[in-house]
Formats: sequence, structure tokens, C-alpha cells
Amino acid sequence: MMLLRARGTVRHQVFLLVFAVIFYKTAGQQDNQGNEFFLTFIENIPPPQLLVFVTTAETSAVSFTIETSESFNASTARAGEVTTFVFDLSFQLVSETERDKWIYLKAEGDKKIIVYGASERQASTDTFLGLPVQNDLGNNLTYVAVMEDNLPSTQAEIGIVAVANNTVLSITPTQDVIVGTTSVSAHSTAQITLNRQDTLLLRSFSDLTGTRVESNNQISFFSGHECTFIPEGMSACDIIVEQLPPVQSWGNRFATAPLLTRLSFDVFRIVAGDMPTDVYIQCTPSNGGNGYNMTVSLESYAFHVMTIPSTDFCWIEGTERILVVQFSVGSNVDSVPSDPFMAMVPPVDQYSNSYTLATVPSVVQNYTHYVNIYIPVAFAQFDQIFLDGVPLSQFTAEPINRLEETQVYSVRTNVSEGVHTLSHTNPVAQIGVIVYGFGEFNSYGYPGGIRVGIIEETNSIGLTLTEGSTRSAQVIWFQPVLEAGEIILGYNVSLKEITSADDSVLVFGYITQNTSVTLDNLEPYQEYTICVGVLTDGATMIPTTCLSFRTLGVPPEYQVDSKFTVEEGSQLRVDLVLLSNPQPTGFTWYFNGNTLTAGGDVTFGVDFLNLGTADSSESGNYTVVATNAFGSGSASFQVVVMPPMSIGADPHYSVFLPTQQLLCYSVHGKKGHIFNLISNKKMVINALFIPDARREEVTWIGEIGIVIRDFKSGVEVNPTKLSFHTSTKSLNVDDKISLKATRIEGITISNGKTHICEASEARKPGQQPEVHVALIDAGLNFTIKFLTEHLDMIWEGTHKQPTDSHGLIGQFFQEGVVIDEVRKMLVLPGREPVPVMRRKVWQFMEREVPDVDESLCWTAMNIGYQGKGLIEGHYLDYMVDDILTPSFIFEAKNSD
Repeated sequence: MMLLRARGTVRHQVFLLVFAVIFYKTAGQQDNQGNEFFLTFIENIPPPQLLVFVTTAETSAVSFTIETSESFNASTARAGEVTTFVFDLSFQLVSETERDKWIYLKAEGDKKIIVYGASERQASTDTFLGLPVQNDLGNNLTYVAVMEDNLPSTQAEIGIVAVANNTVLSITPTQDVIVGTTSVSAHSTAQITLNRQDTLLLRSFSDLTGTRVESNNQISFFSGHECTFIPEGMSACDIIVEQLPPVQSWGNRFATAPLLTRLSFDVFRIVAGDMPTDVYIQCTPSNGGNGYNMTVSLESYAFHVMTIPSTDFCWIEGTERILVVQFSVGSNVDSVPSDPFMAMVPPVDQYSNSYTLATVPSVVQNYTHYVNIYIPVAFAQFDQIFLDGVPLSQFTAEPINRLEETQVYSVRTNVSEGVHTLSHTNPVAQIGVIVYGFGEFNSYGYPGGIRVGIIEETNSIGLTLTEGSTRSAQVIWFQPVLEAGEIILGYNVSLKEITSADDSVLVFGYITQNTSVTLDNLEPYQEYTICVGVLTDGATMIPTTCLSFRTLGVPPEYQVDSKFTVEEGSQLRVDLVLLSNPQPTGFTWYFNGNTLTAGGDVTFGVDFLNLGTADSSESGNYTVVATNAFGSGSASFQVVVMPPMSIGADPHYSVFLPTQQLLCYSVHGKKGHIFNLISNKKMVINALFIPDARREEVTWIGEIGIVIRDFKSGVEVNPTKLSFHTSTKSLNVDDKISLKATRIEGITISNGKTHICEASEARKPGQQPEVHVALIDAGLNFTIKFLTEHLDMIWEGTHKQPTDSHGLIGQFFQEGVVIDEVRKMLVLPGREPVPVMRRKVWQFMEREVPDVDESLCWTAMNIGYQGKGLIEGHYLDYMVDDILTPSFIFEAKNSD
């Protein structure tokens, strides 16, 4: 086994099982081209003519037969031509007991033909795309009807043709109906058995949308109305009809474009399959107006009707399989030549690579003909898509968006009457198309083609090929959502035609036995197509078998910090990391449990919250809840808005606590105030406050006095002098002194000199020298930094302070003074915890504190004017009379 790994998170795995391989006629996923067809015509208001159109995409002529209960004809289909068969109204299915109103077409051998049907009369026409017999649909299929019903005098209709004997139908109608000869009440279930070619009619004067038919075999299932207004009361009435595929082959992603020439709106019906579903709808006007979106919840087999303006291009997406049908409205709605028709909108998952299209001939009346083409963004190489040989790059393309991202482009244009071809040169590219036409009080419409294979929403698939050749096999891994040129899993996913071995990666070599390849690391909620192909001549690559699937999605998931702290008056925006696939379809913000609304300078999105200028009223808990089709996810965080701080506008200190955490705090000083910083039995340190030369309201430390009690000596430090005093003499800055005699271990300048310096040397231009003081017996280290007019300092080594230390700084030198990291509280012995805030030192000190790098500073928040709560007493209780006051005893004398 070969293991291939891709980028992304491992969420899903796909197992590609390749057994013995033959590469010549291996069929890809079935589309509307087929070998056998069973048709019937529901009733149109008389007198209609019934038309069957046959063409082919084969390069050579295809012989086929067309058979009814009354006739048998042989004919030939050729590419670029339409063979038309006309039946009179006697072939309509008009009675619940009629079993022989079938039309059977069979191409020769394994050739394929393309079939369309039309019920046409003057002012009442519609067409349908014939869906072939498909052997790989399996058993136990469910079919659900859809139509518009707005004219009580005419009937909603369902026509059925059995394609196999012993076909058992379980029918659950939404209105009272007759099944064969049995009356069946609405929402009850009746059974009936049909044999090959048997027909069955269900009809009611009320809407049969949501009626389901469960079958043990494939059937041909036609749904419509004899003649209805769309919308109610707006003439004229027309027949509407489509042949519908089983629920198992419905999709969940659809792109819609308005019908050309219409000036009002189109009507859409969205029908849920066998599972409840949420349907997200987003529409964007082509005229530059505001788009809109909505989400609709549907129970199983329920439906939603909506009108979409004729300017709007829409994306429709269900969490489970849905059916989307587009209806043209009556001509009296906007006075445009037209009338009602219904056209099944092809799911994006079921687009095909190429189409042969036919218009209704202008026999009964004249028509103008149009196509709406849909191109997924991954295949939007418009110069590689051709309509009748003309590249789509010559037409205008309109984007169809989901949230902010384009998913599909639409090209709308008129076409001439006749047969048309539409194709993409990339063989694995997929595009969609609807064909329609308008006449005077008449119209028709149908999907130009559709793949009718079962689309699985799964995380595991198998692709099996049959035995035959020993040619080398290549696997093409294609992800449509990628842009051109991106590579995933080592396979080439460029959107060019694959023509050589260099365009993809040889994986298996020559296959002679069972081989298994595991493809993992798939992205959630992405569409993938796997193709197996061959090198026919050793160089040309031909994809032969392809299978599409979509991985399951995941609910939204957020990543965000748990707490954000900001000062009042600061800007606060919180950006969240959102992981979601598919993207959220809605979100709600909550503040303290209540829904948050945008206003003022508060804005938010699915992945951000912007409070603008924060104030204290915005402190609290915020939660965002986002939802998508696969669930919901949320994120919560706390916002703390602190009062504004004045650190830097008052004398401030940085103190290392016993745990080596840094505390920054300030008091409100005035010019001439002298405060005691530290006082114990060995020393006293005081500080004089001076005003800032540029800001009178700001004070700084202008002088520091250090008194050593044991030796009755002192040191004075200010920006202009550094002097020492003892009991016997006074020293000038020029004198030399034995510093050990005063028990001051060392006073050094930051440039490394060990002698006492003159002030001029301490303040050389461009320098900010530092004085480091180590008082050994007192267990104190501190650094004084010379500034222009004042001093700054930081205190260290506090864990050795005597237990009797006090003062503005000394009181923090006790054992047991810590900052609680979790609660962000300063815990002082014998006091209530005080809240603090963590900030970088330089943010508050206005410069780097000496000997402190990029450390974080726990800044006290409740100092303010009085320092209440953090320091003991009042800051004025620490005032002294002289810078060299030899003693200080704390006494609480001041009050608030």
C-alpha cells in the first residue's frame, strides 16, 4: 500500500480501492446521456402536441428506436441535429387507471442519446430533461414531488413510469389522492405494484409538493401542474413539468441566476429530502445594492417558497440534501413576453463537463431562447469554456458569493433556435446550465444536463474498476476549490487539459493485482473528485472513471486569551482565531450574559470585538457564539478596564520583593517634601522631592540622604554633588576616604571607577551614570541613576532587610510579601490583598530602570493621591524634616 499525506489537519480519510483494471469503456458517473429512457406526459390544457427531441454527443450517428403501446419506430440521432417526434394528446396520462401511456427509447448497443420532452400548445408550454435508466442507483429510492399550485380549477400532477417488473411503490401524498382505484388520505401511505412500462397518475386540486414515493426500483418520475398561475392571481396560467431524480442523488449546494428579460422576480421552491435541514441563502444584487442572507429550517420533505428579485444572484446551501426549482412568473407580473415554467436547478455537485442542448422549435409560436451558465470558481478559465465554439471570455460573468467569497460565476446570454454545444476543455472540469425561452404568454425551461449519480456525504468511498489491461494507471486527485496551479497530495490540479504523463503523477505503475491507496489529511467540508485514467499511447492521459464526494464539515472553533487588561481611555480590540469549515452562517456577542449590540465606538464581527476607547463600564465577561451547518462554537474572555494611572507624574520606586518580583508604585509628592524611604536600627534613607523643570505638576526625587547609625556618618547624593559626612569631619568630593571605615562596602560609578567622583564627571554629556550602593550589614543594594534634574533609583536585595524596617519602601522588605500571580494581588503581612497590574517597566518609568532589563513590573493600581491600602497609613505620615534625619519612627497621624 502506498500512503500519501497532504497538508491540513487529519479529519477525514478516503480509501481508493483499485482492483484489476480495464481502461477502454469504463463509465464515469452517469449523466443525462443514456441508453434507455422511459417517458410519459402529464395532462396539459387541450389541445397540446407532445414532442420528444432526440440528439447525441457521440461523434458518429446513433441508431435508436422509439416505442409506445401503439407504435414502434426506428431512427437515427446525429450530433448537432435534433430528431423530433410528435404525439397527439391521446398520449397524455389523464386517468389514475391508465397503465399504457408510456414512451420508450433505446439506443443501439451501448451508445448514448440525449432526450428532451415538451408539452406545447399556444400560450401553455413547458419542457423537461429526460433522465435515463441508470443501473447503479440501487434499490430503495425515494422521489419527492414539487410544483406551484395557484389555480384551483386545474390540478397538480405526478406521472410515474416503471422501468422494471415487480416495482413496489409506497406513496405518501400531502393531499387526498386516488392511487390506482384506491382513495388515499393525505399523509397516509398506500402501496401499489407496477410492472415494466406501467404508468401511474396521481393528481389533486391542491398542492402535492412534498408527496413522496418510495420504490424498490428506479422509476421515471414526473412532477408538475396542468396549468397554474405564478404567483397566485397573476395570469396567465401555463403547464409546468420536470422529470425529477431520486432524493439519493440530490445535492446540497446551488447557484441561481435571474432569468433574462424579466423585470420583477423569480419564484423558487426549496424542498428538503429525507433529513431535516438548515438552508442558508445569500443573495447579491448585480446593480450594486445591499445583499442579504437568511437561514431556513426545514423538516423532512417540507418546502420553502421565496421570491428573488430579477437583479439577484444567490447561493443556496443545505446541511442535508435539498431540491431547488426555479419558476418563471406570469407575463402580467412585469408585462414582459413570458409565462410560467419550472426548471430544476442543477446542484453544483452534479454539474457536467459538456452539454448538447436543444431549444423548442418555433412551430406553434415564436420563442426567444436563452441559457444561464454556471461555472464554479475553480473552473473559471473562461477562455477554455466554449458555447458553440465561442469562448465565454467574450461574455459578462456575474459572481455568486457565499459570505465574502465567490463560489460560482454565471454567464447569461441569448442563443439561436436549434442545437447548441457547451463544454470545458479540462476533462475534469464541471459546469452547469439551464435552457429557457419566452414567447407571447408562453415559455419553457429545463436544466440543460445533470449528473444523476448518488452524491455521498461521507468520509470514506471506494472506486472500483474491472479487470482487463496491464497498461500503466494514473490517479488524478482534483480539488475544485483550489485555484489554478495549486498542488495537493502530489497530484497536479492545474486547470489545464491533461495531455501528457508530466501533467499528473504516476502512482500505481502497471496494475497486476489488487492495490489500495489511502488518502488522508483531507480538508473538512471540501468537494473532491477522484478520477482513474490511462496513458493510451504512453503520453496522452484519458480520465475514464470519476467519483465525486464531499467531506463532512466541522463546527466553529475559537482560540483567544482568557483575559485582557487595559487602562481606561486606551483603545481595545480583541482578535480571535476562528477555525470553521464551512464558515459560520451566524454569530451573536454577549456581555455579562446579555446580548451585545453595536453602537458608539463598539463594533464586532464573527472573529473580533472592538471596544474603541475603553471605559470602566465595559469591564466584564464577553462571549461570542457562532454557528454553521454542523453545529456551534463559542469563546469567552474577561475584560478588565483599570482607572488611569499617574506613574511618572509622581515620585516612583521600583522594589524587588523577596520573591524577586518587581513592584512599581508612587506617591503624590510636592516640592520640598522629604520622605523617609527606609528606617531600621542600622540605617535611615530619606528622599527630597523637587519639581520637574518642564512640568510643574510633576515631582521627582532630587536628593537622597543615607545615614549609617552605627558610625554616625552619612552620604548625600543629588545631581550636582556626592558628599560624605562623619562625626569628626566633613568630606568634599575631592577628598579620598576609606569607604570600609563607614561600613559602606562600595560606591561605584557605572563606568567602573571605584573612587568618589565629581559631579561633572558623573554627568558627562550623553551619559547617565549610575551610583551603586551596597550596605552590607543592612542587607541592602540599590542603584541611583543621575538624570538632568533629578534621580531615579531601584532597590534590590531586600530579602536580607531587618524585620524592623519601615518607611515608604522599607515596609515591603518583610518576609512573606509576595505578589499572587494568579489573582494579581499584592499580599502584605497582616493586611488585605491589594490589586496590582502588570506592565513593562519602561511604560511607567519613562525610561529603563538601571539594572532591570525587559522585566515586567507589577504596578500598584490604588496608590493615586493618598496611597490608601498599599502603604501603611497615609503617605504624609512618612514626612521628615531633614535629608540626614538620623531616625524615623512611623506613626499614623493623617487621615483621608
